[in-house]
Amino acid sequence: MISGTEFYGGQQTLSGSGTYSLQRQRLVMATPTASSMVLTLPDARLYTNTGGPVFYVLNRAPSYTLRVNDNGGGAVKTTATAGSCAIFFLLDNSTAAGAWAWAYDISTSGLDLVGGNT
Repeated sequence: MISGTEFYGGQQTLSGSGTYSLQRQRLVMATPTASSMVLTLPDARLYTNTGGPVFYVLNRAPSYTLRVNDNGGGAVKTTATAGSCAIFFLLDNSTAAGAWAWAYDISTSGLDLVGGNT
């Protein structure tokens, strides 16, 4: 039997306004203290398979946005709306940056359906 952490991928909790490298935990609970928080996705080559969802990023701050970059510094999602949850998928893992897409940026102000750095 596998543990819940192995099945669900674990959780990473971040708070602040700097740049943070995401680990391989699937759920990211981010609380920006300014709109300058940047989350950097891991090296895409660490994943043996593409698809997903790979990450769920929850922005817990009531009034600050955040940005999610690929491992090469390119923007995957330029603003995750305050109070939203975005789901990230890995489309290509042949380079460190990879090709990522996001779907379902769910917030109190509505729903964005799809985007990415493909």
